[in-house]
Amino acid sequence: MKYAVIDGGIVINIIEADAKFVVALTGHDSVVEAGDAGIGWLWDGKQLSAPAPGPQAQETPEPRHITVLAFRDRFTEDEQTMMEFLLLDDPAADIGVRMLSAKLRARDKKSLAATYIDLDRQDTRAGVAALEGFGLLAPGRTLEILDAPVRQEERAK
Repeated sequence: MKYAVIDGGIVINIIEADAKFVVALTGHDSVVEAGDAGIGWLWDGKQLSAPAPGPQAQETPEPRHITVLAFRDRFTEDEQTMMEFLLLDDPAADIGVRMLSAKLRARDKKSLAATYIDLDRQDTRAGVAALEGFGLLAPGRTLEILDAPVRQEERAK
């Protein structure tokens, strides 16, 4: 016969045994005939009952991957123009300005080589935040660019 082994009001195991074995079983609160009960069922001291269904599993959010063009389009025309201007290397400029220009060129090449842009990827977020930190984007634009909802037409296929 099937028996439910119960601890703390919860079925922790279902066993097949004869009555003599069950009577000798110790170390548990109760052992009762299981019927159709399963592990995780509840025991109220008189009867077994199925547990209430738990909350529905959360759906895994869809990745926030957008096309490279969609990413570039999240910047205003003025922002794109300023970045394009800063991509130029001026040999007469201060070394700090030239290094910023080189860093922007390197990031631009990386984004152009990408299959898609992952808006949640740490280096993507850091790169856009750096543009704001350098004054190329107005305060708050980083979050506007990265956290705007992904429209269907932006999605990378």
